[in-house]
Amino acid sequence: MDRPDERRGRPVLRRPAAVLLTAGLLVALTALPAVALNGDGRPIDPGSTQPVSGDGTISVQVSATGQTAGGGSYQISAPPGARVKLMCWYGQGKTGADYYEYWKLGGEARKSRTLSDFADQGLLNPGWDTPEIATNTEGHWYDATCAFDAPGDFKNNYYRSHPGIFVLPGVEPPAANIGVEPRELAQIAYDSMDLLTGTIEWNPKLNGSGAALVNAETSIWAADAPSTASVTASIPGTSATVTANVTGITVTSQTGDVATCPAANRPWATPGSCAIRFGRSTANLPVKAGQDLPTATVTATATWTVSWGVDAGAPQTPLPAQQVASSVEIPIAEIQNIVTR
Repeated sequence: MDRPDERRGRPVLRRPAAVLLTAGLLVALTALPAVALNGDGRPIDPGSTQPVSGDGTISVQVSATGQTAGGGSYQISAPPGARVKLMCWYGQGKTGADYYEYWKLGGEARKSRTLSDFADQGLLNPGWDTPEIATNTEGHWYDATCAFDAPGDFKNNYYRSHPGIFVLPGVEPPAANIGVEPRELAQIAYDSMDLLTGTIEWNPKLNGSGAALVNAETSIWAADAPSTASVTASIPGTSATVTANVTGITVTSQTGDVATCPAANRPWATPGSCAIRFGRSTANLPVKAGQDLPTATVTATATWTVSWGVDAGAPQTPLPAQQVASSVEIPIAEIQNIVTR
């Protein structure tokens, strides 16, 4: 049974278990394994994260890369690290004497039937009532502490793997061993995914004007745009990676022409490149600002499928697809053919 406590201005739960930490001796008072666990129960490296400030969050580092259809690498810009809410942590609790006074028979906790039942089940920190701890006014308990709204499985895994530690004066406190749900990191990575559009190119085109031709099969692609992208959000000890792949492209034109293709960003003359046929010229359209000739607005919208996992070998969880659009002005010319008999 968990007991309620207050920490950092919000309800938390604490699972009591104990380790006595002295300057030259670490005495384990429980047989629980001292290893941090991810939300799925797999062990993670606790790192050296120290206790954090009282705002209940930790800074997240975000990195991103991409790859073009031609196999070249492409660096995707990533925003500065965000902050994520802590689900669990190692926090400083009561002194040995305060803990004893709170839980002893006749103490404040015993006024509550729920807390008294909790103590009677033998769930208090082992050794809490021994003279060397019960009378100590300077040493503190460091306990596994979880936010009230942390998922149950995540909390239970964290409590099982983080025994309580009593730290005597002058001894370095334990690392904070921050616990953050990987899916929270995945959301930060997803929100940070800046999928670049590249520059729309087309071929064939007329020399000089760059015009596409009416009824000619015209390849459309986004030059230098990534076809795959990967964004990782991490804190010391755990991370989540969101991956995205282009799975289709739709090309639309101001002249009403549409082409939908299963792949994108494949240059002209490359198998699977996206092609569109323009049914009429732009000769009768107005000349737009910044253009020398009448043009049609052509928009290429790429669809990306997105998923995330804690590492490359872990099962992937789907995320909502993203769409990225870019536009260009293309003059469309009509070539007159003279047929003789």
